[in-house]
Amino acid sequence: MFLEDKSKDVLKKNARYLRTLLSMDSICGNMFSEFKSVRVLSFRICGGNELPSSIMKLIHLRILNIKKSHIARLPDWISELIHLQTLRAEVEELQLPSTLKYLINLRHLYVPRYVELPTEIGKLTCLQTLGYFRVGDKSGHKIEELGSLNNLKGKLEIFDLEKVGNKEEAEKANLHKKSKLLELNLKWALDREGETTNDEDVLEGLQPHSNLMKLEIEGFKGIRFPSWSPVENVHQDSWVQLDNLIDIRLTWCSECDEIPVFGQLPNLKSLYLYELSCVKFINSSAHESECIVFPALESLEMYDMPKLTEWVHTESVGVSGVKLFPHLQYLVIKRCKQLTNFPALFCSPLKTLDIVDIGSYMPIANIFETELTLLTQLFVRRIDDQGFLPDCLFSSNPNLSVLEIKECRNLRGLPDGLCTIKSLEKLIIRECPNLEHVGVQHSEGSLTCLKELEIEDCNALLHLPCELLGSSLEKLVLENLSSLKNVAEIIDCLPKLARLTWLRILGVPQFSAVGYSRNCILNIDVSMIGSMEIVDGILQGCSLQIKYLNLKGREVWESLPESLQILKLSNFGMEELPDWLGNLSSLIELNISNCKKLRRLPIDVIQCIAKLRYLSISECPGVCFHISQWPEISHIAFIGIDGQRVVAERDDAVRREELWRIFLEQKQHQNSYSKKV
Repeated sequence: MFLEDKSKDVLKKNARYLRTLLSMDSICGNMFSEFKSVRVLSFRICGGNELPSSIMKLIHLRILNIKKSHIARLPDWISELIHLQTLRAEVEELQLPSTLKYLINLRHLYVPRYVELPTEIGKLTCLQTLGYFRVGDKSGHKIEELGSLNNLKGKLEIFDLEKVGNKEEAEKANLHKKSKLLELNLKWALDREGETTNDEDVLEGLQPHSNLMKLEIEGFKGIRFPSWSPVENVHQDSWVQLDNLIDIRLTWCSECDEIPVFGQLPNLKSLYLYELSCVKFINSSAHESECIVFPALESLEMYDMPKLTEWVHTESVGVSGVKLFPHLQYLVIKRCKQLTNFPALFCSPLKTLDIVDIGSYMPIANIFETELTLLTQLFVRRIDDQGFLPDCLFSSNPNLSVLEIKECRNLRGLPDGLCTIKSLEKLIIRECPNLEHVGVQHSEGSLTCLKELEIEDCNALLHLPCELLGSSLEKLVLENLSSLKNVAEIIDCLPKLARLTWLRILGVPQFSAVGYSRNCILNIDVSMIGSMEIVDGILQGCSLQIKYLNLKGREVWESLPESLQILKLSNFGMEELPDWLGNLSSLIELNISNCKKLRRLPIDVIQCIAKLRYLSISECPGVCFHISQWPEISHIAFIGIDGQRVVAERDDAVRREELWRIFLEQKQHQNSYSKKV
């Protein structure tokens, strides 16, 4: 039953029959004494930060949910709820009482992982859900408390393992007996520089059950991993068979110089390696009994391994035709600056390849030694000696949808065939100062699916083929392309881009325009373009629903898009604004600045713009203001002149007119003073 105010009378009449109470709002604690048969209770506390003592009488309670309350501490009497099976108390800064250990039927405990668990948690032998355990120095908080919790299932994180004394103490956790535990995170403190550790012994004693599916080891400072992990040249019977592992994460294991031979695990789908700073090579050797290495792996990620020089794949004598990574779809290698060798992916259905800051082009060459044909995303960044991408890249991967190349300083060109990738939706090239061409041939057609094109800081690029500007283009960014020769040709294509909503062209010869899609912003500096026809083509030809337009440096124009909501005009040489300005029925904001020749405002025109709420005029010294103008502009909520707020929306009508008069008097005084000076 859901409790609302209008149902409280009905609730009291039927309190003794109620089994489930889910309160939508805060309720007062004195009501609970009536619900003696309730099994499920979920509510928020009405005032204070204590659990109502009347709950103590709910001896049949099985589930208590107070995660939306502000309780600071559970009371000692919580132990009276002897039938309680589930306690959800995900409350910040919660304190748990020592009497919690007497809830012998408790199966599921949900509290934030930074909350300190009570002493002797090991007495809760029925416990199935315990998200974390922090090893302590004192009795009742040591790792042996986990020893009796053999019903734990799901996920368990164990923190502060540096406080475990030795292998024998670690074995008291009995992790190898917890057959329902599927995910295990073993974590040591990261700030242990210079300390002598016993991490290898401790990890040896934390052998998990063979049913484990996910394993994470963080902060381990041993040189070698334990004998229960798959290590080459160790007899098979000497370590537990972790055949059910599907996910392994090794992070911040800064002293280990090799990783286990995980290629033997038949179900491993994801391998994540981060900050293994002493590992120099990885071996995925194949032995006589194996024809597939990493038979199920789909995702491989390697980050920040500064000493890693190579991933070696070798085959034993008499073994040939071994398949490596036959199911690999996602490969990430980042900040492995010494890496010079990586196995060829002969049989891999790789879809995403992300390589950043590896110092050598050779791993990419190795990966593409055989033609990959299923790539959908390719990210390449900071590979200094990369002059070219593989010739087969575009011709062999017709399903490529995302291509990003950044900070490859020696890259000179892209292979031919770019425009044959009809599925390409996003192309980004940045900070490739020696890039000269993008590998497009006129016979290839255009990129009809391309939605986003960004080319920046490529000052050697001479020609940008218009075939890249397809009909689906929504975002176009061209910036700092100082050698580009066909700017006029590119500009001629803009009116044809019916879906374009984001335009930014800066730092290219003879043109400057900036657009922002979410608010449909378009900034055009006419003084840099030099052609009125180009501006007209952009404004009238594009089907941009332009809401924000910033025009700079134009003498005259015939019209502007009626969709405009914000218009900024600057550096214009006209003496007055055109009458058709009143046709901009959607205009909300008008900014006029640095128009030295402007003599008068079309007050009658401004009056026609019914939605105008913001008017700003600055650095227009020739414009005259008069009290008679006020009736025509009084509907404008905010008026600012030369950086001064004249009237604001919060001012009432009488005050607004008074402020306008005060402004005019100040303006007249300033002008008189200026003439005298």
